[in-house]
Order: sequence, then structure tokens, then C-alpha cells
Amino acid sequence: MNKKQFITVLKELKELEKKIGDVDLALKKLSPEFNGFYLDGVSFLIVNTLAIAVGDKDKWIDYWIWELDWGKNAKKDSVQVQGNPVPIKTMSDLYNLIKMK
Repeated sequence: MNKKQFITVLKELKELEKKIGDVDLALKKLSPEFNGFYLDGVSFLIVNTLAIAVGDKDKWIDYWIWELDWGKNAKKDSVQVQGNPVPIKTMSDLYNLIKMK
């Protein structure tokens, strides 16, 4: 899988996650007692398939999406390779990090 394909899938996953969040909010408005709606199996399937396609053995995709909130919480020193900081703010940065390993 090349970088362009990788980024396209990540963008589509992000949009899907937004739509799922919108459904969750709408259901909570209908019933304040509603606990929540989330299709985590779909997201995990896509992330795991992406990881296989790009050889992400270190689970950087998981880290970038869920720990760094789609890269929004990435800092200059969030990731280091051989003692050097590696950017991980964008989808392109994420792909480059995976391919670096």
C-alpha cells in the first residue's frame, strides 16, 4: 500500500468515526439515559487491516489515532527513533514513521 492509499483510508476512517459520533450524539439527545453508540469492531478491523497492509508491527497507527487523537496531541518528542525526535503530527508523518522501521 502506498502513502496516498494509506492516507485515503485513514481519512475515510476518520470521517466514519465522525459520523458514528454524530449518531451517538443524536441518540443521547433522544434519550438522556442512553449509554452510547460506537461501532468499535469496524474501526479495529480497518486499523488492523491497514497495519498489515503497511507493515505496522509496532502499532503506530493505534497510537496515533487513539492516544494522540489523530495526531492532534502529538508533540515534537512524542516519538523518538534512535534518540532522535520523529514528527508524527500528520497522516504523512505516520506513514513515514512506519516505513522508517
